Amino acid sequence: MIAFGLLFVLLVAVVWLGPENTFWQAVFLAALAVAIGLWISTGYWSLLPSADKNWEPNVIITAEIEDKIRRKHNVRPQEVHQALADPKRRSRPVMSEGENPVALVVGSTHAGRKLTMIVILLPDSLYLVSARTARAREIAEVHYE
Repeated sequence: MIAFGLLFVLLVAVVWLGPENTFWQAVFLAALAVAIGLWISTGYWSLLPSADKNWEPNVIITAEIEDKIRRKHNVRPQEVHQALADPKRRSRPVMSEGENPVALVVGSTHAGRKLTMIVILLPDSLYLVSARTARAREIAEVHYE
């Protein structure tokens, strides 16, 4: 997968170069192509800050959402906080329209339960849309280990 992403982006850069470009422009574009290829081939983009042991996200969970995730998905708000603070958690964008991006986040609770959470990224907090037990496909999509 990484090799395919690198090859594709490098090929685009080489086609784009043309004969009138200088050697250093070619070197710069090749380096840029490698960097973009690596970024694309990873399959995820971390939208949240890296979590360390002291990071506690400010999560907004409305009463309606809390009721829904408890009733429909058997998820407690404490589990959401734990999974969002998981240092190994991974995220990917779901929708980028509008001023606040939406992300799918996969993280583990202290008990080891893997959760998929849909959050809206606000300037100073995360607004929870939904949370449930993570599916194998979602875990694979974000390269959660």
